[in-house]
Amino acid sequence: MASLRIYQALDGYLNALSLESLMHGIFTALTISAIVNILKHKHLRVMIPLVLTLYIVATIHLGARWYWVRQAFIVRGTTRKTIFSSFLDDRYRCIWIISGLSASVNIVIADCVLAWRAWAIWDRNWKIATVPMIGIVLEIIFDGLFLSQDISHPSRVQYTNWGPSSIRWGLGYFILSLLTTFLCTSLIIYRIGYNDKYLNIIEMLVESAALYSVSMIVFIVLFARDDPRNVYAQAVMNSITGIAPTLIVERVAAKGGLLDENADMTMRGSEKRVSNATTMREPSLEFFPARSGAPSRLSGATIV
Repeated sequence: MASLRIYQALDGYLNALSLESLMHGIFTALTISAIVNILKHKHLRVMIPLVLTLYIVATIHLGARWYWVRQAFIVRGTTRKTIFSSFLDDRYRCIWIISGLSASVNIVIADCVLAWRAWAIWDRNWKIATVPMIGIVLEIIFDGLFLSQDISHPSRVQYTNWGPSSIRWGLGYFILSLLTTFLCTSLIIYRIGYNDKYLNIIEMLVESAALYSVSMIVFIVLFARDDPRNVYAQAVMNSITGIAPTLIVERVAAKGGLLDENADMTMRGSEKRVSNATTMREPSLEFFPARSGAPSRLSGATIV
C-alpha cells in the first residue's frame, strides 16, 4: 500500500510539472499578445506592469517546482523511495516557501485587481469596496497560517505536499478567494448590466471569472480530501490565476475600436448630464481621472 501511495505521489509530481509547463507556455503566448496590443493604446500602457508581474510571479513558481522535481528525479533519486525522500527533505524548505509565496501572491493580486475594478465602477464608493477588502484581508491572514503550517509540518509522514494542519487553513483561504471573485464580478455586472453597450465587457468578465472559478473549485474539492491528484488541479490553477486577468487585458486591448466608441459615449453622456441635472447618472467606468480641464478618454472598456 505504501509503495502504491509513493508511486501515485511521484507520478503526480512529475506529470503536474509537465502540465504546468504546458499551461505556462499558453500564458507566455497570451502575455506577449497582451503587451503587443497594449502598446498600441497609450492609455492602456499603465497595465503593462500588472501583466508582467502576474507573468513573472507565475514563472518563479514554475522555476521553483522545476528545480525541486529535477533534484529529486535526476540529481538525488535512484529508486522510488530515495526520490520520494528527496521531495520531503528539509533542505528544500526554501523551495516550498518560494513556491507557496509565488502562488499566493498571484491569487491575491488577481483578487485585488477585481476588487479595484468593482470600486472604480461604483464611482469609487468605499462602502461597496468594504466587503471585498475585508475578504482580501482575511485571505492574507488565512494564507499566512496556511503557508506556516504547510512549510513547518512533519512532511516525512505525508504522501502529499500538504501538512495535516494546513488543510483547514488552506480551505478557508481558497474559499475566501472564490467568494471574493464571485462577489466582485457580481457587483460589476449588476452595476453595468442594464446598459447594452457594455455587453462585451460583461462577457469578458464572466468568462474570466468562470475560468478561474472552475479551476479553483476542482482544486478545493481535491485539496479538502488531501487527494494526491490535487497537484494536477494546482498546476492548472497556478497558471489560470494569471491567465484570467491577462486575458481580459488582451481582449480589451485588441478591441481598440470599442475603447474609442465607449469613450465617445462616456463624453457625450457627461455633457448631457451637465445640461440636464435630472438625468439619471450612468456608472462611471473611468479608472484614472483626467487632469483638471482635460477630457478623459478612458471608458468601461478599460476594465482589466
